[in-house]
Amino acid sequence: MNQTTRSPRQDELKMVVLVDDVQFHVFLEKSRIDGILDAMERRLKGGPTLRRDRMAQMSLRQWVAAGLRERQSAAAMFDDVGGAACLWLGLRHYAGSDDIARGIDRHDREGMVLTVSIGESMDSAPGTAWSFMLGHDILDGRAQLAVQPSDRIRIFGTDIDGV
Repeated sequence: MNQTTRSPRQDELKMVVLVDDVQFHVFLEKSRIDGILDAMERRLKGGPTLRRDRMAQMSLRQWVAAGLRERQSAAAMFDDVGGAACLWLGLRHYAGSDDIARGIDRHDREGMVLTVSIGESMDSAPGTAWSFMLGHDILDGRAQLAVQPSDRIRIFGTDIDGV
């Protein structure tokens, strides 16, 4: 079986990042997620104070999107910092990040898939139209991104209360 097509195991999160025609897949033990997020904050200038800084996040989203679109270096960039940045943006930056984290916790016995879709929107600066979706499979939100302003997040395919 192809490692990227398998479902996440118990207490595991599969993160899939979709950008253009490229997919990045990574499997993370749930117990390691907070450590990765904390390490990312130590690496960012400004650390935890950036969690609610929309301008800094726009810049980070643009930088990650541009790096993941560079065919020659995208895999190395994802492994070095891009994957951690995608996880951090989804679980520590967006207004819905607490709901995503609660959804991951609620389904830890079965494992979950966090899809990070990086698209482009007419109303957004290049590289800033992102969506985060939690479910049991890969969900591609790039078509929805094309018609949504970049400051919105929609979470599809979950049982998160109130969404």
